[in-house]
Amino acid sequence: MDTKQEEIKNTLQTLLDLLNIKGTISFSNCTDTKIEIKVEGENLGALIGFRGDTLSAVQLFLELSHFRKNGEWVKIFLDAGNFRAEKEEQIKAMAHKFCDKVTFFAKPIELPAMSSYERMIVHTVVGAFPNLSSESVGEGRTRHVVISVKNT
Repeated sequence: MDTKQEEIKNTLQTLLDLLNIKGTISFSNCTDTKIEIKVEGENLGALIGFRGDTLSAVQLFLELSHFRKNGEWVKIFLDAGNFRAEKEEQIKAMAHKFCDKVTFFAKPIELPAMSSYERMIVHTVVGAFPNLSSESVGEGRTRHVVISVKNT
């Protein structure tokens, strides 16, 4: 483990201790500009929060903390209890379901508001359907994806 990972691990462990969460921190797929962190343990609900909002906030906190200490921007992907991996699979399944509906009914469908990462997953799924297109509309927390049939 390099010093960058050690520093991020110490910051995250301090935060877990403050939240009284006992978890094991592991790293995978690390590069100079990207670090994936997994936290495993019990009672991770406080770390995940409502719809993963706390997890996203902790992820941003770790990125900003590292940047302020080192002047170097590193993208951190934080997952707790496999929450993000399961959420990604749910979003892919939902996107496939809506793509089938749009194909069948030939009418655009608006999906619920999502984070930028979740919208990116939907756009990737829609990209596999040659007759469909997707577009993000709205602003802020109400930004969402609209899936429609391509104009030919």
